[in-house]
Amino acid sequence: MLSGSVTCVRNIRKRRSPIYMVASLSALETFAANIESYTHAQVSRVAVTEVSDLTGGSESALGQDYDGYYAVFRFENTSPDEGENPYKEFHLADPISTIFEENESTGKLQITTTAGNQFATWYSTLTGKTYEFVKGWLWGG
Repeated sequence: MLSGSVTCVRNIRKRRSPIYMVASLSALETFAANIESYTHAQVSRVAVTEVSDLTGGSESALGQDYDGYYAVFRFENTSPDEGENPYKEFHLADPISTIFEENESTGKLQITTTAGNQFATWYSTLTGKTYEFVKGWLWGG
């Protein structure tokens, strides 16, 4: 199994987003190119590592620029392997404001269904498994 990460740079700060399952380096490169339109940061590096499994905040916004924040995308695998947690998350550094909308009941920012579904498509291609967008939010600061 492969794991990977995407590193984003903005204002000389590097933020790395780890990804548990990656189909291949080329799938990760495609994923990185796709998500670049969703962040103010520059996607500067991707990395893939072969792994072996062993057994055993508050939300707020700073105007239209979420420097230092993450968009958290939560996905569900539509057909997980036996014993596999079907839920995965991806944390995207310095997200753009247009992927969010205000939740009417809580007043907090959530990722739009359109943005979440697009991201789930990219994540599914990346991992080689089918994921659906469950929910997403702004986190950090």
